[in-house]
Amino acid sequence: MERNKERIRVVVDSNIIFSLIIKEKSSAYLNIFLKDNFETYAPEDIIREFRIHREELEDKSEEFERGIFLAFSFIRVIPREFYNDIMEKAYNICKKFDQKDSPFVGLALKLEAPIWTNDKGILQNEGEYQTITTAALKELLEKKGEKVHEYSKIFVEKRYEEEAPYFDVAWEIFKDIRQREDNSKGPIMR
Repeated sequence: MERNKERIRVVVDSNIIFSLIIKEKSSAYLNIFLKDNFETYAPEDIIREFRIHREELEDKSEEFERGIFLAFSFIRVIPREFYNDIMEKAYNICKKFDQKDSPFVGLALKLEAPIWTNDKGILQNEGEYQTITTAALKELLEKKGEKVHEYSKIFVEKRYEEEAPYFDVAWEIFKDIRQREDNSKGPIMR
């Protein structure tokens, strides 16, 4: 039960999902999606929006089908019935900037979760709902990573006293390997 408190839940805007489908941008977003303490949701309207932009996405993506599989394997698509009761409020909020964003705002309100977006309209009209940009989300997840470091160090000091002095060196090696994996867009093969 305590573990769920550490989870980060977000409603993912279509611009993030579409960026994951487009190969050039996918690695930066993929690193976020791969975090194990991270839950992502999208309203069912994402399917309709995907159909509308399919050709454009297909033209921009080198590996279109792989991108679709990646994007939709990480996201829980939520049926409209779940958040339908709050859609009128969401629509009234969104008519100030873009009514098509109503399902995302409605789901965010229902889940009490921020919308992960880089859409200026959604970001600039935050108030009754919360938002988080990709940069802010990366920073938040890095802080969670610092906690992992702290707890891991305490564990090693208690459980493996003789190895404890080497923990910081091992942690730096681990971070270096992870960084090289991120830069090479995949696991390092030896």
